[in-house]
Amino acid sequence: MALKCPFAFLVCAAAFAQPGGLPVPPVPAGIEEEFLPVSGDMLQPSDADRQRGWLLYQRDRNFELLPNSRPAPGEALTTLRITATPGEMESQPFSIYALREIPAIRPELRGPSWLKIEDVLFHPVQLRTKSMGGSSGEFDTTRIKRIGRFVRYPVFLRSVMEHAVPAGSSRLYWVTASVPPDAAPGLYQATLRMSQPGGAALEAPLEVRVLPFRLDDPGVRFGAFLSGRKFEKGEWALMKRYGMDALQWFWGSHPIRIQNDAGKLRLDFTEFDAFVRGMQQAGMRGPIVPSLGNSWLGMYEIALARAFDLRLMKRNLGGREVTLMDMTDPRWEKPYIEGLRQIFAHAKEAGWPPLALLINDEPTKFIMAYHPYRYHLLKKHFPEVPVYGVFFEPRKDPGPLLHSCDIVVANRDLERMSRLAREFGKRFWTYNNITADQSFGKCRLLYGQIPAFYGSEAMFFWSWNYYINNPWNDFDGRGEANDPLPQSDADWVAVYPSVDGVEPVRTLAFEAAREGIDDVRYLKTLENLVKGKDPSRWEALRAEIHRRQEAMFQGIVLDNRIYTDAEFFVTTRNDDVERLRDFVIREILKSLGDP
Repeated sequence: MALKCPFAFLVCAAAFAQPGGLPVPPVPAGIEEEFLPVSGDMLQPSDADRQRGWLLYQRDRNFELLPNSRPAPGEALTTLRITATPGEMESQPFSIYALREIPAIRPELRGPSWLKIEDVLFHPVQLRTKSMGGSSGEFDTTRIKRIGRFVRYPVFLRSVMEHAVPAGSSRLYWVTASVPPDAAPGLYQATLRMSQPGGAALEAPLEVRVLPFRLDDPGVRFGAFLSGRKFEKGEWALMKRYGMDALQWFWGSHPIRIQNDAGKLRLDFTEFDAFVRGMQQAGMRGPIVPSLGNSWLGMYEIALARAFDLRLMKRNLGGREVTLMDMTDPRWEKPYIEGLRQIFAHAKEAGWPPLALLINDEPTKFIMAYHPYRYHLLKKHFPEVPVYGVFFEPRKDPGPLLHSCDIVVANRDLERMSRLAREFGKRFWTYNNITADQSFGKCRLLYGQIPAFYGSEAMFFWSWNYYINNPWNDFDGRGEANDPLPQSDADWVAVYPSVDGVEPVRTLAFEAAREGIDDVRYLKTLENLVKGKDPSRWEALRAEIHRRQEAMFQGIVLDNRIYTDAEFFVTTRNDDVERLRDFVIREILKSLGDP
């Protein structure tokens, strides 16, 4: 449930404008702001807080904090604490709550140079909620509430600036420790300071506990789906710094150009090679997943048809016009295979990271009948190339796709899909959504615990940078006949276009993805430390970890589009994943003989 006007929170919308140097346009007229419910109980301010006119508090990072949030009992900030390993990046939030209007306030951080404080900006995003329906407990997508509404959600991380804070509202700040790899274990001290120009100020201690061990490789390749948007010079390095290695993009993005040279097929790899070099220079290990088409377009086939005047099939299937190669045209097989032969030969010669080929994304939607032919044609000529099959609709008969792929890739019904992968001798990969309009706690749980619990080799997310029209305007996307509301950028992307020419603008969702990767690294570190030395203890630990993870997944709604924490977390607490991390740290320290 969302509130149009919560009591004691009548604040002019303009007061929440937080551009932070970003080109965010005003919300279009006619779209109504709403406020998600917040805690009714409030932390009682001290006399000093009342005199100052504001107070500091800390909410667990896995729970949403909104402009209308109020500090709950037990959330008073006394000391901000961060726990990390050498070489790890770790963050914690804190907030300010205005008891009366604050014309201007600014945070500072005094301490080691590897500590940083940033603003978290509330961004107007479309409000999309679902209503429960049906006896099975499934979410009824026909009852999605699609009225023009928006909420201001914590999205962007930006350099700290001086800001006004309206009375009765909160601001969120993000403190990150990028611990040097050679940092000695121990406790590092710093100070947070909030001050008004010529007015009140308040300091709070910050402690960074550096643990006496390094994190191991997670044993999972993490990555994202990309559009063809230009990458900035530091974008690959940012991905790698956050733990990502694998990328997938469609044929037209960072393309391989098809040329007809007097009847001979030639491929121009200039753009594709340049992108792969960016990955390699950043240390990204792959795999790369070049995608020949989506669920209704054979993009590689269309490019071949244009170059060589080959016949295409256009047919309406399931309400979508599908365009694929016309297999009744006997000329198709030779150029189709020759193009792939050149790609695989060039990949080997150029030293690309490992490849997995996606013939068509989500083929079960419209074109499943045409997928097996392409798979068997490809395997006839290139048996060593793994083919990636996306089981977007696992409730449909999985048989045809199971028999025409080498890697089962799923985002739902994961227990069944992982079992089918094992039974049919397939590899198993997973994916889900990491998007700016999802909470830190939700993104973190999905991106880390899915591969850890279900045992997938790779974990991708939708999407890195599939912007629609103006990325900063969440209300100008395209709609479809069955979903007339414009597509939201915040519902599709994890980062926003660069404003400095170096890196994209980061979001809390992307920070959560990094945290999810580190959760897997902690689990893997414990396994590597204990499994070989004390197998019986490891079996007991593994059972306890599995029990906690299973409870998490039983207590959420794992759907492709669940928009609010109230709909996603049912019996699972947002901070259950944090409690698992704490448990793992304790067990690692116990193994090291460190109390």
